[in-house]
Amino acid sequence: KKMGNILRMASYDRSANIANAIPALELLGHSPLKWHRLDDGVMGGRSETLHHVSSSSALNFTGHINTNGGGFTSIRAPLPVKFPANAEALKVTFRGDGKTYKILLTDGSG
Repeated sequence: KKMGNILRMASYDRSANIANAIPALELLGHSPLKWHRLDDGVMGGRSETLHHVSSSSALNFTGHINTNGGGFTSIRAPLPVKFPANAEALKVTFRGDGKTYKILLTDGSG
């Protein structure tokens, strides 16, 4: 059983996920952000992240969590520009299923 986790971790290709990022959601009038998946495969887990852009240009994210050996799914996109110094808010609209989820916005500096 442990060997399966080792093989999954060894075969997880984060750079391929970044190279195959999906463009969606323009920010501040710039090109769409490039969204890539990152799930617990980086540490040998078995969860799976799926994401795509719908016909209405919405970014759809689905994660199948497996807590045996990990337990997280996510999508990430680096911000190509800084927010204006006078920015006061960022509006995010989403639809969930009644469960608790976390959204994290960070500049990656800490």
